[in-house]
Amino acid sequence: MKYKISVVLTTLLLSSLANASSDLDIMESLSMEEMLNIPISTATGTQKPLSLAPAIATIITDKQISESSARTLDEILAEVPGLNVYNGIGSLSGNYDIRGIRSKYNSQIMILMNGTTLQGVKTGAPIMRLNIPLSAVKRIEIIRGPGSVIYGANAFAGVINIITKDAEYLTDNSEAGIRYGSFDTKELWANYGAKNDNLSYAINFSAASSDGDSNRIMSVDAQTLNDRTFSSNASNAPGPLNTHYERYNLNANFVKDDLELNIWGSLLTNAGTGEGIANALDPNGYGKNKRIQSDLYYRQKLSDTISLEHKVSLSYQKLETYLHVFPAGARLPIGTDGNFGGKPFSGFVTFSDGYIGAPGDEEKTAGYEATLLSETFENHLIRLSGGYTFASYEPFTSGNFGPGVIDGTVTPIDGTLTNLTGTSSNYMPNYVNRKNLFFSIQDEWLFTPNWNLTAGIRYDHFSDFGSAINPRLALVWQTSDTLTTKLLYGRAFRAPSFAELYAQNNPIGNGNPNLQPETIDTYELACDYYPTDKVRTTVNIYYYDAKNLINALGSSFANIGEQTGNGLEYEINYKPIDTITLKAAYAYRNTKLKSTLKEAPDTPKQLGQINANWNFISTWIANTELFWVADRKRAAGDTRSDIPDYTLVNVSVTDKITKDLALNISVRNLFNRTIYDPSPASSLGQLSDYQMPTRSIFAELRYAF
Repeated sequence: MKYKISVVLTTLLLSSLANASSDLDIMESLSMEEMLNIPISTATGTQKPLSLAPAIATIITDKQISESSARTLDEILAEVPGLNVYNGIGSLSGNYDIRGIRSKYNSQIMILMNGTTLQGVKTGAPIMRLNIPLSAVKRIEIIRGPGSVIYGANAFAGVINIITKDAEYLTDNSEAGIRYGSFDTKELWANYGAKNDNLSYAINFSAASSDGDSNRIMSVDAQTLNDRTFSSNASNAPGPLNTHYERYNLNANFVKDDLELNIWGSLLTNAGTGEGIANALDPNGYGKNKRIQSDLYYRQKLSDTISLEHKVSLSYQKLETYLHVFPAGARLPIGTDGNFGGKPFSGFVTFSDGYIGAPGDEEKTAGYEATLLSETFENHLIRLSGGYTFASYEPFTSGNFGPGVIDGTVTPIDGTLTNLTGTSSNYMPNYVNRKNLFFSIQDEWLFTPNWNLTAGIRYDHFSDFGSAINPRLALVWQTSDTLTTKLLYGRAFRAPSFAELYAQNNPIGNGNPNLQPETIDTYELACDYYPTDKVRTTVNIYYYDAKNLINALGSSFANIGEQTGNGLEYEINYKPIDTITLKAAYAYRNTKLKSTLKEAPDTPKQLGQINANWNFISTWIANTELFWVADRKRAAGDTRSDIPDYTLVNVSVTDKITKDLALNISVRNLFNRTIYDPSPASSLGQLSDYQMPTRSIFAELRYAF
């Protein structure tokens, strides 16, 4: 009760400030009209004002990032209406849920950096611990809804495009900073840009590390249930989730005349395994990842009305892990294939040093895309795009279990690992690849001064599973000077991942080479209304029908899932005076599994948030944000109580000490609430849910030069 009263008083206090007057010297702030006219390119592949974009879109600016309490990509994305963030559990990077559509590896949301995908081909997941430093981010463009006409596979439920600070931005906005806070979390960064003759360039560098939050306790893990069932005593529970990390990022942008080169390097030298790869706590396991990605653009102006852009993309990624799938002393039923739970059953085996695997892989991609923009025909902007991508995947692994290692007749097994790379006992074929040829056409037709119709279609052909055709239609009506109405339709698809197609020697998820892509048809109606320069409100309703969803069936994957969803998303922004900005949002999501007509498990039915910014003294800005998550149901057959609702409050204060020096102090989970994200059901008993981060405090200094 005391907590609820505190929240209410905090909200009322900030709201009451709207009635105050002030002559304060405020920091630069965009008006509502200026926000509406911020250009966005993610929706169509062309520049459009936010209010006229044929999509349900949100833009997060660098100013919003610097004034918030967010330190990570996950934390700032939680501020997007209707987007729920699961706290880095499962895939070891943020797990995002748009409109009740969620997968363990984020494979149904397209995540881009500067328009180029960050997702791998093994599972469709972005890189491990995707933690792009916010210090390098100029803005983030988020589309809720389909995006396959522009981006192809995996732009299924939405698109997140992270746009980094480039040469144009940093030439006048170079800066350096340092942050320190709870859990011995440290980060430093430097961003520098300059222009020499015809060459402009920018460099963004950051380094960060953390011991992780040791207060995130899991009281019952998978090994606890194994101990109860198989008469052992090996579990590390109760114990903390393993969330430590150390990472480095380097971005570079070079522009000379019509050429632009982007290079991004990411090095993760040591990352914890969260709750453990099999929901068994693994305090000594770790993951390492490195990625190098580059994009080269060549832009040509062919005439006054026609331009052509060439884009060449290359990437390389290497993942290495060392995993105690189950801890030292685990006693497990082993099949003749050497796997836990494998059939036929061979015998019980004690793993004296743990049930250990060290899987890894190398992914390489190369792509070319040509995009022609034509305004030759009056009131038409035609976008023609075509290209080709190639992706290859090579796995390697060592372990003390599985085919070619044990057969269940010998016990105990120590920690000696057998190298399975290049053998038929590997968890994936030794080399797989995918070729994708695509072509799209889109027309933005302004057929009256107030009506714009965007129509497009894209064809993709994949070498490993076939073809996909995805259309879109979007009608945008400037109903009045203050009201825009949008009627949208789009189809999107998700390509089967390499793991879903080719995984082997896995008793709970072998690949199926006959899989077809997942598909979704989405219908949306939206209104964007700003009656004055102090108020902007948006509301949209949507319906979608998703088919051919890929799930495990028996010992392999199959297209057996269907899901429908409808809902409402509402947002209001209010700027009563120059020094106060208030925002509130609410999302209602009614998501059903067609097979049972029951709600999709684990995903919230209701989401709400309140955000208040107050420039209370000349150079001081206070930010308060409140998140409310409610109505999360368990999966069918899961006997645990529904996941508790929660309310989370974060606060921050920013002081622009001098023209060039700024201080930010933030507190996450201000009231130190114990909050949980859902864990999966287990046939052996009830697992603990995953505890979200406890209260944390951070201080940050930024210096502009």
